[in-house]
Amino acid sequence: MSMWFGMGCLIVLCCLPAVLSTVGLLWHRFGPQPKRSPLRDEAAGAWLERQIEGAALDVGVEVHGAPGLDAYWPSVDAIGLSAPTWHGRRATELAIAAHELGHALNIRSHWLAAHALPIARLAQGLSWRAFAATVFSALLVGAGGLIPFATVLLGVSLVVTLTVCGDEWFASWRAVRFLRDDPTVSDDEIKIAQHSMRSAGTVYALDLVGQLFVLASWPFVIADWPSLSGPTSIPSPEAVGLAVVMVPVLLLRAAHVGLQVWDPEPVTTDFRLFTVMSQESRWEFLTGLAVLTVVVMLHPLLTGPFATSALVGATMTAIGPVGALLRAIVLVPLVLLLHRFAEPDPEEQRLLFKTPNLETTAPALLALYTNPPWYLRVSWLANLAYIPLLAVAAVRLCTWA
Repeated sequence: MSMWFGMGCLIVLCCLPAVLSTVGLLWHRFGPQPKRSPLRDEAAGAWLERQIEGAALDVGVEVHGAPGLDAYWPSVDAIGLSAPTWHGRRATELAIAAHELGHALNIRSHWLAAHALPIARLAQGLSWRAFAATVFSALLVGAGGLIPFATVLLGVSLVVTLTVCGDEWFASWRAVRFLRDDPTVSDDEIKIAQHSMRSAGTVYALDLVGQLFVLASWPFVIADWPSLSGPTSIPSPEAVGLAVVMVPVLLLRAAHVGLQVWDPEPVTTDFRLFTVMSQESRWEFLTGLAVLTVVVMLHPLLTGPFATSALVGATMTAIGPVGALLRAIVLVPLVLLLHRFAEPDPEEQRLLFKTPNLETTAPALLALYTNPPWYLRVSWLANLAYIPLLAVAAVRLCTWA
C-alpha cells in the first residue's frame, strides 16, 4: 500500500472504537424508546435507600444538583445520584438507581474486584490512547520497532475493556434481580428498565466491537505496514520557535498537577467542585494542543529508542483532549440537528432549563478531589508523560544548534 493510504487506514482504525461508541451514545439518546411508564408512588432515590436498608448494605446515597452524574464512587463507598434521577418516579430513573446499586455489589463480590474494577475504569481510556499514540509515533518517525509494543498495548486495552463491559453487564443483571424481587415494581416497568440498561450498554459494547475489529485487522496491518524511512529533514527555525513558545505552558501545567497530587486543595461546595472540574478540562485541552505542537514541530529530532519512547508518552497526553475536541465538533451540530427533529420531552426540557442549585453538596465527589485515592493521583500524574519529551527535545536542540 502507499504510505499515505496506509497512514490513513491506521488512523481510521485507531478512531474506530470512539466512532462506534459515539454511535451507541446517539442511539441511546435518539433511538427507539419504550413507552413511558406511569409515575410511581416512590421516587427512585427512596427506592434505592429502601433496597440498601433491606439488604443491610453499608453503602451511602448522595444527591447532587447537576444532572447526568449518576455513579458509584468506590473510594468513599457511596452512590451518587443527580437530583433529577433521585426524584424521578419512572422506570428509567429506577433503572439508573438499580444499576448503580449493581456496581456497588460488584465491588463487594470479591476482594480482587474491589481493586481491579476501579483501576480498569481509569485504565480503559489510558490504554487505548497509549496504543493509538504508539501507532501515531511509529508512523511519524518511521519506528517500525514500536509495532510489538503497540500489539501488547492493544491486548491490554482489550482486557481492560472486557473487564469494564463485564462490570456493566453484571451490574445490570444484579439490578434486574433487585427489580424482580420488589413486588412494587410491575413487569412492564421491569421491561422498560431492561430496555434502558441495554440501550446504555450499547455504548460500551460498540467500543469493544471496535477494538475487536482492530485486533482482527492487526495481522494484516503488520504484514503491510506503511514503508516509512523516518524523518530526514531538520526542523525549521519557525517550527523550533513555535515549539519553544509552548514550553512555559507545559511547565506550568506540570507544576499545577504536582501541587494537585502532593497537596490537594479542599473542595467543600458543589460550586467549587465544578469550578475545579471546568478548570481541569481547560488545562487538559490547552496542554494537549501544546504537546501536539511540540511533537509535530520537533519530531525530526526525536530518533533513537529513548526519544521514541518519550514521543509515545507525550503523544498519549495529547490524543485525549484533541480527540475530545474533534468528537465535540462532530457531535454538537449533529445532536442539535437530531434534537430539532426529535419529539420534545416536556420533562427533559424542564430539567434542561432548570436553574441549577449550587448550594447542594455531594460528599462523595467532594472527597474524591479533597482526598483523592492513589489510583486517581496516578491518573493525574499520567498527564505529565510529556516531561521526558521536553528533556530529550532540549538536549537535541542544544546538540543540533
